[in-house]
Amino acid sequence: MTTQSKVFDSPERLVLDELPETKDPDRSLALLVLDLARIFRSDFARRLKHLGLTHTHWRVLGYLYREDGQIQTELARQVDLEKAPLGRVLDKLEDTGWIERRPDETDRRAKRVYLTEKMLPHGPELVGAVVDMYQQALVGMSNEDRDRLIDLLLTMRGNMGSSASVDFE
Repeated sequence: MTTQSKVFDSPERLVLDELPETKDPDRSLALLVLDLARIFRSDFARRLKHLGLTHTHWRVLGYLYREDGQIQTELARQVDLEKAPLGRVLDKLEDTGWIERRPDETDRRAKRVYLTEKMLPHGPELVGAVVDMYQQALVGMSNEDRDRLIDLLLTMRGNMGSSASVDFE
């Protein structure tokens, strides 16, 4: 005879049983968000595989495409990487000619990160891949549904933002 873990008999388990998503695992918010993130990463990588860059590389390049010349520490905040892992990503991008780092003119300790000429022609391709992917994901949704979904996700990100950030200092 087997006995169940105490977790299954705990008051916390009773609270979990009250969540609608435990009755139908396909409606689990956390699993849906994680699954969609995985699908987006995979689809994006497939669309841009021919350039030999990883999803993390594209995230960095995308942020720089929006705002070139960022300080490395701010870029780390945006892509949600600590300084050392971002440094390794930037080393790879610099070694392959996608970016260059230059000293900041006002703070000699800081480095600014810039896209190179190699990246500039691929910016529209990056944007196009994102637009195509989002259009595919949003098929069957009205503009109002899409706007409401984005508003709800922004609210959730705001609710969770302060408790889930990486310490960059």
